[in-house]
Amino acid sequence: MALSLADQYYLKSLDNYNYNWEESLTDLSYALSHDPDHAGANNLMGRLQMEHFNNFELAEEYFVQAMVSNPFHMQTCMDYLKLMLKLKKGKEFEKLVQHALTIQGIDKAEVLQLKAHYLELNQHFAEATKLLNRAKLLTFDDCLIEDLEEDLERVSAKVQNTIMLNCSSQ
Repeated sequence: MALSLADQYYLKSLDNYNYNWEESLTDLSYALSHDPDHAGANNLMGRLQMEHFNNFELAEEYFVQAMVSNPFHMQTCMDYLKLMLKLKKGKEFEKLVQHALTIQGIDKAEVLQLKAHYLELNQHFAEATKLLNRAKLLTFDDCLIEDLEEDLERVSAKVQNTIMLNCSSQ
């Protein structure tokens, strides 16, 4: 099966993403000009807007387009969740988490980790701890397990700080 021109430009852009943003952006523009509904290209453009230009509104537009094109595109779901977390858009975040957990093949441990981060930001430390421990049970990725353990340590430290603050204010 031959790759479409949009796929070819998308793959070139993906290859250049971490090393040459200018070339990556050019290749993404070509990919989207050949197929404006290309989920991967829209997702990568959203990441570029989010991570390098801090243009969160435009990033969201690209993520939405990618999700419309392919609601089961795993990478888009994960990147869009990160944006919703960064923007503290709780309702949208929760809805997207529920959707992400239905996607076959998605790393549920990573989705739960992001949900735990959301809970942590909202100071729901006990719930965050439960989710992080559950995520550890769902993965065999040693790097992710290390990340989850670091998250657990950070949440535990926040619990201790909260206790200390409450005791000192009495």
